[in-house]
Amino acid sequence: MFGRQLARGAGPQVVVRPAVPEDRQAFLVLAQALYQEFGEDRPPRRRLTKLFDDALAPALPFKLFFAVVADEPCGMLSLAIVPTTQGAGCFGYLDDVFVLQQRRGQGIGAKLMREALNHARKSGCVRVELGTRRDNAHARRLYERLGFEELDGVRYWLMLR
Repeated sequence: MFGRQLARGAGPQVVVRPAVPEDRQAFLVLAQALYQEFGEDRPPRRRLTKLFDDALAPALPFKLFFAVVADEPCGMLSLAIVPTTQGAGCFGYLDDVFVLQQRRGQGIGAKLMREALNHARKSGCVRVELGTRRDNAHARRLYERLGFEELDGVRYWLMLR
């Protein structure tokens, strides 16, 4: 399922895949765009670089996924997998779900999310959680379309089993 091309109608050809070492610079660019959009200070480059390197380590339960159109990463998200006693399994936490402004409205965010949800299922997760800002109506609609339920106005969850 990873790296498969996904297309919808006449939209762009999108490849959704886990991060590879060559994505480091694209990650830094996307992270900068994400922080700028939300008016937050970007963490130091060394911290972002360590985060990226951690996502590449096979033994760590943290992954970055990228959406790529025409060989250019245009979206990303992170997935952390955390042990839980519920179902003697784990749960996934999605964060930094982000698509560049000029690529929004093309189904790229949904494709990223579906790929991450598939990875979470294969990893034994019993649920996935995420948080969003109260004023992020587009993201909230996406999460609800994918079956997530609102917990408290900013947190959502989706049972996988």
